[in-house]
Amino acid sequence: QSASFKRFSKRLDIIFEHEDEMVPENFKLSAVEDDDFEPAPETLLSLRKLELLSAEAAKLKQMKVLNCIPQDRLVRLLNILDRHIRDSVRLPLNPEPETLEEELYTYQKKALCRMQVSAEAAIAS
Repeated sequence: QSASFKRFSKRLDIIFEHEDEMVPENFKLSAVEDDDFEPAPETLLSLRKLELLSAEAAKLKQMKVLNCIPQDRLVRLLNILDRHIRDSVRLPLNPEPETLEEELYTYQKKALCRMQVSAEAAIAS
């Protein structure tokens, strides 16, 4: 196994560990069954973790060794990434019109961060 393959496997282990610790089973089922389900922010991976995963996946894809990763691990990863992608789909860009300017700035900053996480999850998948 190459160093890239080992790093990718380690990243998968970290993501799966986060999933097991932070995301309850009923949450996972609700996310799959309900298109309107919105995940809690603490259940989402950080942008940095997703960037590292994307970089390692790109290396493995270029080396043409993605087929060496067990199918069950890839399916689990894709389910996790799908939840991250769908997180920002229904995210309103502008909250209520009477929102104060400071609150609007904070909301837009958080919304942009969630969109970045969704975009990086899409790239990783």
